[in-house]
Parts: sequence; C-alpha cells; structure tokens
Amino acid sequence: MVKLTKPLKSRKVETTAKRKQVNQPTQPVKTVAPKKSEVPVAAEINSDRQNTNHVKTSNTATVSVNIPQKKVSVPTVANQNKQIQQKQTTSTSPSSLGVRIDIKRLEMLNNLLGELATQDNSFILQNQQTQASLGTLEKGWQNFHQLMMKLQDLATVSEQLNKSPNSRKNKLAYLVNILPNLLEEITQVGEAVNDIKLLHQQSQQVVKKRQQTLQQIQNNLTKTRMLPVESLLNRFPRMIRDLSVQKQKQVKLELVGMNTLIDKAVLEKLYDPIVHIVRNAFDHGIEPPEIRQNNGKSPEGTITIKSYYQGNYTYLAVEDDGGGIDVNKIRNQAIEKKMFSATEAAKLSTKKLYKLLFYPDFSTTKKVSDLSGRGMGLESVYRQIESLKGNITIQSQLGKGTKFILRLPWTLTITKLLVFRMEGNLFAIPLDILAAIIYVDPSEIKVNQGEKVCHWKGKKVSIAPSILLDCNYPITSGSMQQESVEFSWKNSYTKNSQGKVMLLLISEDSDTIAIKVEQILMEQNLTIKPFSKILTAPSYLYGCTILGDGSLVPVIDGIQLLEKTLQTEQLDVKKLQKNTSKFKQSILSQLPTILVIDDSLTTRQAISSTLQKAGYDIVQAKDGWQGLVQLQQHTQIQAVICDVEMPQMNGFEFLSRCRKQYSIAQMPVLMLTSRSSQPYRILAKQLGANDYLSKPYLDQELINSLQSCLHI
Repeated sequence: MVKLTKPLKSRKVETTAKRKQVNQPTQPVKTVAPKKSEVPVAAEINSDRQNTNHVKTSNTATVSVNIPQKKVSVPTVANQNKQIQQKQTTSTSPSSLGVRIDIKRLEMLNNLLGELATQDNSFILQNQQTQASLGTLEKGWQNFHQLMMKLQDLATVSEQLNKSPNSRKNKLAYLVNILPNLLEEITQVGEAVNDIKLLHQQSQQVVKKRQQTLQQIQNNLTKTRMLPVESLLNRFPRMIRDLSVQKQKQVKLELVGMNTLIDKAVLEKLYDPIVHIVRNAFDHGIEPPEIRQNNGKSPEGTITIKSYYQGNYTYLAVEDDGGGIDVNKIRNQAIEKKMFSATEAAKLSTKKLYKLLFYPDFSTTKKVSDLSGRGMGLESVYRQIESLKGNITIQSQLGKGTKFILRLPWTLTITKLLVFRMEGNLFAIPLDILAAIIYVDPSEIKVNQGEKVCHWKGKKVSIAPSILLDCNYPITSGSMQQESVEFSWKNSYTKNSQGKVMLLLISEDSDTIAIKVEQILMEQNLTIKPFSKILTAPSYLYGCTILGDGSLVPVIDGIQLLEKTLQTEQLDVKKLQKNTSKFKQSILSQLPTILVIDDSLTTRQAISSTLQKAGYDIVQAKDGWQGLVQLQQHTQIQAVICDVEMPQMNGFEFLSRCRKQYSIAQMPVLMLTSRSSQPYRILAKQLGANDYLSKPYLDQELINSLQSCLHI
C-alpha cells in the first residue's frame, strides 16, 4: 500500500472503524494524497505482486522472464478501508488461525507416536498368540466331542445287548448316567469357545480401527513439520529474471509440483545446492539465442524444476533444454588430470563419467564466469545432499539438455516394513523399495569375477547377502524361537518345496541387486528408530525397529545398499586419491597414527572405528600405564585421545607424565571423558591438554578437534 502524506481538500471520508466507546461521535477524517516521489515505489511493489501471475498457484507453474509493465492505480481511501475490513475478518476467522510449534515438541510427539505403534504391535502379537491358543482349544474340544459321541453310541449299544445282570451291567449303567453330564459340560465348553472367538473378532476390529487412527495421526503429524516446496522455489523466478537481463539471455523458468511437501529442516538446506545447479544450467546449459536458432531451437531457453514423490523418497529435478554435457570432454579432462590412463578412461561408462563432475577441482569449462564460477561448487552440492542422506544423479543428452536429479529420503517414523531372516539374522526393509520377490534355481546363480549374479528380465542382477553381515556392528537375531515365529506370523513364507532360492529385488533406474533370504516373516507397519549420533552406523541402514516380542531388527535403506553393492563396479575412489594430489581426500593416505586410551572396550572400539574410517591408523591402550608403554613402542604415534577415569593410571596422571617427555606441539593430547564440569576442564588445561571433549561426542566434532591439533 502507498503511504498517504499530502491532504486532499476535495474529499472527506468518514472512517468505518469505530472505537468501542459509549456515546462518542465519529469524527470525519481527511484523506491525504501520495507524494509524486512515493508513487513509483508503490508501482514497483504492486508490479512485483502483479507479475506473479506468471507463477500459477496450481501444482504446475510457469514463470515468464519478459514481464510487461502494467499501469498502477493509486488506491482510494474507501478501497483501503475495505481492505482493512477484509484483513480484520480474515485474521479472526477460525480457519486462518495458526500456532507456532517448536520442532523439538513435534519430534517428541513423533517419538511418542512411535512408542504407541510399538505397543500396538505387541498387542497384535498377543492377539495372534491368543488366536493360536483358541485354535488349539477348539481342536481339542472337537476331538473330545467326537470321543463323547462314540462313548454315547457305545453305551446305547451296550444297554440293548446287555440283558443278563452281571458286574458289567452296573458299570455300563454308571457310564450311561454320567454321559448326559459330560455332554452338558462339553456343550458349555463349546459355548465358551464361541464366546472367546466372538471377543477375538471384536478385538481384531478394534485393533484395525486403532491402526487406521494411528495412521491418520501420523499423516497429520508429519504434515505439521513439512512445508510445500513452493516456499523454497518461489525465490527463483526473480533470480532468473535478473540473470536474463544481466546476461541478455531469454530464459523462462517452469515450476512443477509446487505442492510437494518436504521436511522444513531439509528444505532450508536445499536452497544453496539448487541455486548452484540452476545457475550452472543458466550459464553453461542454455546456449545464447543465436546458437539456439542455428540448432533449430527456440531462442528462449527453458529451465524446469520439478518435485515429486516416489516410494519413501522425494525427488527434485532441475532440467534445462540446453546443449547437454559432452562426455568426451569429461574423459579428456580425467586423462589430463592423470586420474585414468587413456585405456581406462575409454572403458568408463557415461554414468561413471558424470560422477567425476562431483570431484574437487574437476570441471570441463575452462572459462570461469562470475555466475557459475562462484558459489559452493558441484563437490559441495554433492556433500550437502549426502549429508541429508540423499543422492544426486545426472542425465544428459548432447544437444538436447541436462537433468540433475536430487533424491531425498522422507523422515521415516512409521512405515510398512517387510521383516525377513537371512543367515539366522533378522532384517527389515521398506516395502515400497522392493521391485519384486522371486524364486530362482540354485543352478541359475553364477559366480562372475568373485561376485554372485543371476538374471532377471534379461539383465544381470548382483546378489549381495554378505555386506549386511560383514559390518563391524552387533546384529541381533531376535529373541523369537523358530517355533514361535511360525505360529506368530501367519503370513510367513519359507524356501519353497522344490529347493529354490528366494530373492528380494531392489531397483533404481537401470540398476538392480538381490538379497538372498531364508524366510519372510511378516509385513507390518513398524516404527523406525534412528541410531544415536555416537554410533557411526553404515550408510545402508535407516536405523532399527522393535518387533512385538521386543526383538531389535536393523532396517535397510535399499537405495544405499544398492549403491554400496555396486561400488566395486563404479569409480574406485582410492585409486582416484592416489592418481591426483588435488583431491582433498588424498590426505587420508598420509594421516598420522593416533593412540586411543580408554578402559571401556566398547568406547575404545567406537572411537577407533570412527578414526579409521577417516583414514587414521590406530593404537589402543586400556589405561594410562599401558598408554605410556605404547608411546615407547610405537614411535609413529602423533596424537593421543585419552579418557580421565581409568584403573592403575588415570588420564590426568598420564597427561602429567606425557608432558614431561613431550611438549604440547610434539604430542597433542585430547581428553575425552564424561566429566564435563569446569574444574576438570581447568585441571586438564593446566596439565597441558590440547583440547577437552565430553561424552557423548559427535564423530565430526572429534575429527575436527583432532585435525585442529594436528594442523591438518
């Protein structure tokens, strides 16, 4: 709205808003006209708002770059008063009321919902056990009933045949007398069984309604922490418009799937990666108008941002209709950087060549512009998406355009999982990610270069059963015995009678892998609990779930498992690290040896695992005295991570003796302990500790502190 500062003598308008005062007359209010210098400001604001008519509010939107100028009329006071009334009416309507909710509270509610679902699963298991007991009781009652009928027939025949009085006659008479009583008891037992069956059916209906209610609560609770992607993408039309004017390129932006919901925490971290991809598409993807016309294209280029759901993932695709990516340039650049020999580079597939674009300092463009030459870079884009447990892939066709596809997982809490047994261990996987469940003959499984493969629909499928069992983390096999599993889960399946092997197939694009399983136990809505940040879990595990009997089962991320399995066929990162010194990860092969001192074996192993994954060599000690011995025996040790409370020699005593032999610069010592109070920190600093971290710790925090002490 335009601020009115100059009075108009020609008009007087009475205000429509009245204060709530008794018998107070309404005074006429003089309106004021806007100054000339202020009108263009209003025109600019209104123009921006009116220009948004190019962005459709539906699920598909198109933004045009060449925006026509529109005349702006100065609003009258009457219109202003109407707008005020409308705003007041709208603001007080129940449908527009909103409440700010802390994200931590939503997470707490989400966790409580998960606990409710876990309890629900326990209730379902109890019902299944009750049903099994009822089946046994009913079967016994039927057998007993048949036996009683036989006895009744026998008694009737015996009574007719037995005419001479003897000792047997008395026994048969007694039997005949008690038969009616037995039949009455059996009838009552049968009625009780029928009553229990009826109660069980009613209980099953209650459970079904309860599950539906839980699903509705989950859906609504999930939506409260999600925002439409429109709130992120509505910043891009103006950016494209400004770039078009600045670079004199005719480009239009199309937005598709604006109503797709994404977790707010994820949405905030997507802006920078998408900005870089869009700027790259504008600068390197879209050709100048004259080149486009020579190639038979429209002089106006198009950049499309599309969002959609697929399974448990949200996809964001940024596509342009530009010149595409020349894979030969990527191949030549890889040879120039000595990442591959000419022979090796010639064997690389297009998909593998595209992955090179995400490596540090790798670019096929020699000209660095102020548009795409600044910003986070494709390497940082990849790392940012990877930090969100997502993935980014490239599809391109020379002369037709390029598409960057970002895949982001949903914040899974409760989802339908398939629970199966593999080599005695229980695992679960979301049903949405499975392509098929097939049976193959053992003879169809071949070994190709040490890798087990089979064929499905004419393509090779890698079988990956061992990667889940080879990780250095405890895997629970479940407390359920085999017998209890069989009656607990009615929809369980085993290897078929012909001895074929059961495989779960996971597919993405043209890649497919298989998991060899022994038994499918059930499919059920289960709660997924994420691993603690203290534990560095494999990337191919979402977390774990709790079954109705209390068994703890790891939940597999199918896409990450697929990528991990096919890693041997993809780029050898270690080889790239050796062949080029420009890669930041090449430093891993030169990282020093670290001494880890802690009396807890679990903590020692966890710290060692974290540092080993970061490229460090590790030497361990269970107390300060053994730590001093290790320092003497392993002269290559360049830093120490030490606990405080340990038997024989505690951390402070070790630090004091260590400083008598090594200075702070010669041997950095990081104290890592659960004692986080200030006196402990002060004492550690006085004794010469380089840093002081408290448990529980974050892996990245520990690595950053270590690198800082080592000046890496």
